[in-house]
Amino acid sequence: MVRPGKLKFPFNCLPVDIRMKMLALRLSLSKGLNPDNPKGLNKVTQTF
Repeated sequence: MVRPGKLKFPFNCLPVDIRMKMLALRLSLSKGLNPDNPKGLNKVTQTF
C-alpha cells in the first residue's frame, strides 16, 4: 500500500508518484522486461 506523505497539496503527490514509478520499474525488471524499450511502442511522428 502506498500512502501519501504529510506534505500539503500539490507536493503531497510527489512521494506517491516516485514510489509508484519505482514499483513499476521493479515489476518490469522482475518480469525480464526492458523499461527503456517497451514492446509495441512506436514513434508517433515521422522525421523527414
